[in-house]
Amino acid sequence: MKALFISLLFLGNLLSAEQIPDFGSSVTFIKGDAKFSFDDTRGKSVFVLFFQSWCPICNKWAPDAIKQLQEAHSKNEGLVLVALKADGGSPESAKSFLEAKGLDANRWLIGVDKNATYYKKVCGKDSLWGTLLVGPKGEKVYQSGMGSYFPKGNKKEYVVGTKRIYGGVTGISSSIKIPETPDLKKAAVLANVGQYEEALKICSKSRTKSDEKTVLTKQISSILIKTIEKDKQTLSSEAASAWEKFSAIRSLEGMKFMRSNELREALLLVNKAKTDKAVSLEMRAAKEYEKIMAKYKPTSKRSVESTQRYLKNLSKNYADTHYGKLAAKGLK
Repeated sequence: MKALFISLLFLGNLLSAEQIPDFGSSVTFIKGDAKFSFDDTRGKSVFVLFFQSWCPICNKWAPDAIKQLQEAHSKNEGLVLVALKADGGSPESAKSFLEAKGLDANRWLIGVDKNATYYKKVCGKDSLWGTLLVGPKGEKVYQSGMGSYFPKGNKKEYVVGTKRIYGGVTGISSSIKIPETPDLKKAAVLANVGQYEEALKICSKSRTKSDEKTVLTKQISSILIKTIEKDKQTLSSEAASAWEKFSAIRSLEGMKFMRSNELREALLLVNKAKTDKAVSLEMRAAKEYEKIMAKYKPTSKRSVESTQRYLKNLSKNYADTHYGKLAAKGLK
């Protein structure tokens, strides 16, 4: 009966497919774990753990919950694991705390969320230890407490470690398999959220002499070349929408660290695409929308009301753009 109650409680937390905003200014990751956009994780799911280190009861069950979660999902390259400390401190202190609880820091992207601002924005509250699953299209799949479990004899089977909860989370063709070597594991994790520059830096500095390093470097480089070619085709296509071209521009501008003929050719197409009125409109709409959502605080009535006004104006001024339509949808 207790297991049934917990299952129903979990199901009651399933939410509508609302789009999750990118990490705002309140979130800071440890050095090397660069902040990523959910646009870079399309096709993958993102599991976010929000935690507060001061809770003595949570600290007792946390090692078992983390162990079960990692055993079940750490090798799934289609699942991005993020941990954010929501009760102050530095990203480094968050990493040290979690490692003491058995968390594999090389498999996770770790940071802090100042004043639990982002936590409250996406979940509406800041419970002690909470989780958020973002789907392959950047949508909220569910939020739940980290400590929820199913009784199994004298042991506890934590919800976060049960494979049936993650039935829809699978790897995709562009995902890089997670190596066993610690530093290369971090490189693969970063590459899977579009942080290719940092990933390649780790590969170049790695002292690993195994074939894993060579294979991983080639995989990352191959994905970059394929992405560049795909974006070039989008920018050259008359059939591509202004939104698709805008997305290609963002993708290519994020690769300026590369030195290749392919990228140089692509950036020429970027400059040309930016002169298109429809693409330029998409760029301005995106900038306005992101500025609005960065200031949005769901727990503040005044913020909610002002955000509604801003979204209304944006939906009128940029009605035919992706973000204009997204703003209009947010008003319903």
